[in-house]
Amino acid sequence: ITVIGGYMLLTQSQRKRNTSKNSSENSKRRMSFTSASMAMGAFPPERNVAEPIINAALLFDANNCPAAADLLPLVDTVLQYDRCAGIPVGTVGKNDWVMNTCESLDPKRLIRTVEISCDE
Repeated sequence: ITVIGGYMLLTQSQRKRNTSKNSSENSKRRMSFTSASMAMGAFPPERNVAEPIINAALLFDANNCPAAADLLPLVDTVLQYDRCAGIPVGTVGKNDWVMNTCESLDPKRLIRTVEISCDE
């Protein structure tokens, strides 16, 4: 099994969401400069550069590919991290960017299956 991106995604997002009932909006961690630049757009509007999209890909051998339902625990684990389960909110040009948790994420809709075949 070859896993690309999943490990990197988890190691780059080491801060789990604070799910306690006592957590306040003011206790949220600010986004890094790089994350905020991606959220607000690093290029001037006149450059017409597409907004970045971050994806993770898990590649499996065709003979040992898990069912989508078997991947749901992995998706649930990834969604425990702010950067993976939130929507960036802040002021363009300011250092006030935070991640607002998106509570309506359906883990089943975050799994895509693609079959690829080649001669190599």
